[in-house]
Amino acid sequence: MKKVLSLLAIAAMFSFVACNNSEPKEDPAAAEEATNDQNAAEEMEDATNAMEDAAGDAADAAGDAAGAVEEAAGDAADAVEEGAEKAMDKKEEAAH
Repeated sequence: MKKVLSLLAIAAMFSFVACNNSEPKEDPAAAEEATNDQNAAEEMEDATNAMEDAAGDAADAAGDAAGAVEEAAGDAADAVEEGAEKAMDKKEEAAH
């Protein structure tokens, strides 16, 4: 009986050791895919930041251009007004 109990104890020890060593191992392909996904996400974030910076720069340039157009239009209006005043003065001089 002692031999049977000791054999059972040894078998139980082997089964515990065998089951403990059978932990699921990490799949190297899954780890590489996760790394690739993380790298792709970082690249996407960098591209998004670059696009936002470019959009901000474009908006600034458009604002500057609109300011220049407004200034040029004001200058043109002033020139037309001066020309009209000179023409009116010459007309009045010619009428007298």
